[in-house]
Amino acid sequence: MADTGREAAVLPSSNRGVSQLRNGIKSWIGIDWCAFSIDFPLFCRATGHDQTSDLIEFLEIPAYAHDAAKLIHTFFFENNIMLSDEVGKGRFYKNRIALQSATGEHVGMIEIGGSHTSRKNGSCTARIEMTGRACELFEQTGEAQPDHAKRWLELKAKLESVDGRLSRVDVAYDDYTGSHSVADAIAMWKAGEFDQRGQHPKAQLIDDLGNNTGCTAYIGSRSSEHFMRVYDKEKQLGLVDGISVRWECQFNGSSRKELSLDIL
Repeated sequence: MADTGREAAVLPSSNRGVSQLRNGIKSWIGIDWCAFSIDFPLFCRATGHDQTSDLIEFLEIPAYAHDAAKLIHTFFFENNIMLSDEVGKGRFYKNRIALQSATGEHVGMIEIGGSHTSRKNGSCTARIEMTGRACELFEQTGEAQPDHAKRWLELKAKLESVDGRLSRVDVAYDDYTGSHSVADAIAMWKAGEFDQRGQHPKAQLIDDLGNNTGCTAYIGSRSSEHFMRVYDKEKQLGLVDGISVRWECQFNGSSRKELSLDIL
């Protein structure tokens, strides 16, 4: 549905996907962060690169790590997400190869090598991280009206083929009309609507006290399985009269509970 006039003027610049009119409320829902690991030996076999299996024991060497990252990049991404030529120190693994936009903007990483690469079954893994910008680029397939749902289902299918496991997924809901406010989130928290397994999560409210810079509510903790952020998105982008509110839930995998690929 096309936006015109006032509606188009207040939409945050980072919005993407398909706007929908639901019960009179204009909104967007999509994935705004995604991180996962894959079984690298299985990946090599599944993609017809058996000859690279002997690289697994050498993945701590930057040149070999970059070769492996090239294979992973080709499998998961198109030309609008590019691979850096440099190998740096990883966050969770030994080696990190950055993912970039066409303009050189950092949009994620591929990590490989080091002591944290093995799963309980002993298999070597690689880790891929996609920022919100990478998620946006991932959905841009060159089609006039890209089917963003189809793209994430394609990623799910690829992950299933290489024993991919999600470690973090952020799902965002943008309410363009401001009908579901930060105050509503706090009211829901007080009413126990975010309680799980009998536990009432911690919450924090950053109040702008009426200066129109935007309020933010945090519910839960970043290290928990679920962490909610609700904020006045447009106001925090500097649009004083903006009314758009973002509800964003961060889902984290844990030793107790693995994230289902169905979240994609």
